[in-house]
Amino acid sequence: MPEQFAHGSADFWDRLVVSPETAIPHEPDDRFILAIERLFPSPASDQAKARARARILDTKRPGIDATSVVAFQDALATPRSQSILPASLTRSHRWLAAAMLLVLLGAGLWFAAGRSIWTNWRSENEHVIPAASDRLGDVPMYGIDPGRSNAGPGPGIERQPTIAWEYPVSGTIGAAPIVVDEVAYFGSSSHLPNKPSEVLAVRASDGELIWSTPTEHTLSAGFAASANSIYVVDDGGVLYALDSYTGAERWRTPLRSDEPIEFTWYGSLLLVDGTLVVSSGSPMSVAAGDGNIFVARSSDEWVEGEEHVYAVSPDDGTVRWETTGHADLAGGLFALSLADGSVAWTHPGTPAFLGPSYVDGTVFYGEHASARVIALDAATGREEWQAKMASTDEFDGRSSPSVTSDLVVVATVSGVVVGIDRGNGEIRWRENAVSGHPMVFGKSSVPISGDVAVAGAYSEIAALDLSDQSTLWSLPVSVHSWGSGPLAISDQTIFVATLVESKDTGKLVALRSPP
Repeated sequence: MPEQFAHGSADFWDRLVVSPETAIPHEPDDRFILAIERLFPSPASDQAKARARARILDTKRPGIDATSVVAFQDALATPRSQSILPASLTRSHRWLAAAMLLVLLGAGLWFAAGRSIWTNWRSENEHVIPAASDRLGDVPMYGIDPGRSNAGPGPGIERQPTIAWEYPVSGTIGAAPIVVDEVAYFGSSSHLPNKPSEVLAVRASDGELIWSTPTEHTLSAGFAASANSIYVVDDGGVLYALDSYTGAERWRTPLRSDEPIEFTWYGSLLLVDGTLVVSSGSPMSVAAGDGNIFVARSSDEWVEGEEHVYAVSPDDGTVRWETTGHADLAGGLFALSLADGSVAWTHPGTPAFLGPSYVDGTVFYGEHASARVIALDAATGREEWQAKMASTDEFDGRSSPSVTSDLVVVATVSGVVVGIDRGNGEIRWRENAVSGHPMVFGKSSVPISGDVAVAGAYSEIAALDLSDQSTLWSLPVSVHSWGSGPLAISDQTIFVATLVESKDTGKLVALRSPP
C-alpha cells in the first residue's frame, strides 16, 4: 500500500469522500479496502464515520467499485453461522474488515441516534419545513430552514468557547457560512481589481481549505445548499450552482442584463420544495411557508436597484417565474405564490426593517417607522398580534426573528435581546446581552441552539440562557476587527465573520467550547 494512502491519511480521505471524482490509483477492491482501513483506526468524529458509511455502502459514488459495495452490504446481512467476509478480501485484510463491521455498526447506531434526536425535535415542531439537508447540525441556508426559524435542537453552547481556528481572506466576508456535512462554505469579496472574489469551502473541523472558485462580482448574500450543490448569487446578479465536493461550476444564470446600477442588494438564497428563490433590491431574506414566499417591503433606504423575486430551477438554472414592482404595493409584507409568483395577500403597514420568518402557520417580521414586531396568519395575512418596541431605531433590515416553540427572539441596534411570547406578542424580557451595536452591516440575527441564544456585536459575542435570561458567557472580539455576523452555529461550533477595518480584509473564525 503506498504510504500516502496509509492509516490516517487525510489525502485519501479527502479524495475519496470530499472529492470522490478524483481518481485513486488502485484497483477497485483495493480502494474499497483502503476506505475501510481509513475508517477503522481513524480519529475522525462519529459523525464523519457515519456519513462515510453512508457514502461508501449506501451510495454508488464514483471511484468505488459497485461489486465491492454490494459484497460488503451482503456481508452485513449474512447470518452469523455463515462467513461474513467477502471472498475478494485477502487474508491480511479479513481481520480488519471483521473489526470494521463493529465500527460501522456503532457508527450506524450513533448516526441513527443523531437523526432520531433531530427527527424527534422535528416531530415536536411540525412547523419546521424540511431543508435540503436535515442532518443534525447542518445549516444549509441562512436561518437553517426555509422558514428562517434560526433555531436548532441543541445542545446549546453553555461554556465559553475559544478560537478553534481562523481562516483569513484578502477580501471581506459579507455573510456567515452555511455548513453542510462538516464543510463550511462562504464568500470572500475582493476589493482589488486584479483579484477576483471567490467562494471557499473549508473543513469545519480545522479550517483547512478544500476548494475555492472565483465569481464575477463581489458576494454579499447568504448561500444555500442541496445534497450535491452550493448555490451562490453575486452582487452583479449572476447565480451559480457549484459542485459541493469540488467547486466545479454546474451552471450559471445571469438574473439581469447590464444596467446602469452596478450593485444591488440580494437577500440570502432560499431553497424550498425543489425551487431556488432569489430576491433582489433589498438585503432582507425571503422566507417560505404554506405554499407562499413572504417578502418584506423595504424602506427606500435599503433598496438599491429594482426589487425582483425569482423562482429558479436548482437543476439547470432556468428561471421559472419572475415578479417585480413590489415596492409600489401598499404594505409592509406581502405573500407570493410559490407556484407562479402571483400576489396572495398584502399586509398594510410601513416598510419593514426585520424579517420575515415563518413558523407553524404564522409569519413574523418587524417594521421600522412604528418600531414593532408583527405576527400574521400565513394563509390570509390577518394580523394576530404586534409587539411594540421602545424606539424607531430598534431594527435593521438584514436579519429575521429567531423563533422557538414559545418565543420570538430579536436583537436591537442598542445591544438588547428581546424575548416575545410567540402566542400573544407580550414582551417577556429585554436583556443587554452585548454592549454596543449588536451587528455590523445591519445583520442582527440571533441563532439559537437548544435553550441558548448567541448574539454578536462589533466587539463582543455573548450567549444568553433563554430559560432564565442569564448571560452564560461573553467573549470579546479582537480590537483590530469587527464581528460582521450574522452568526451561524453548527455542531457545537460558532462561526463568525470578522472585518479588519484598517485593511478592508476579513477572516472566518470558528469558536468552540473546550472539551
